[in-house]
Amino acid sequence: MSVLLRGLRLVGRLPRTRIRDAILARVMGHVREWPRSVVIEARDGRQFHADLSDQMCRWLYMTGSYEPSETHIARSLVRPGDHVIDAGANFGWYTTLFADLVGEGGSVHAFEPVPPIFAELERNVSLNR
Repeated sequence: MSVLLRGLRLVGRLPRTRIRDAILARVMGHVREWPRSVVIEARDGRQFHADLSDQMCRWLYMTGSYEPSETHIARSLVRPGDHVIDAGANFGWYTTLFADLVGEGGSVHAFEPVPPIFAELERNVSLNR
């Protein structure tokens, strides 16, 4: 991992502000080549396989979180024992979050119609069991 990427990760772990996000966005544009296969650990301990050529995965890699406002709302709504449907589950951010929140007494049904993305979802669910 390059010094630039390590530095970006340090900046990304700072508290979220407009300035931090602007710095990340500007500097990320100067990275010539992103690693294609890394395992990212989110701030809450969940892990994800990621291709950093994808901007969504880059933000997760840099900050350790994804859609923090929506994630906060999900955390406040889902309880142990709930049954959740994640339609358009993408790489599994919310699927794995919901699985943690509902626990063994609940269930999560995740649907992702795009085959290559579904394969990512399966890998990330397996990584977090």
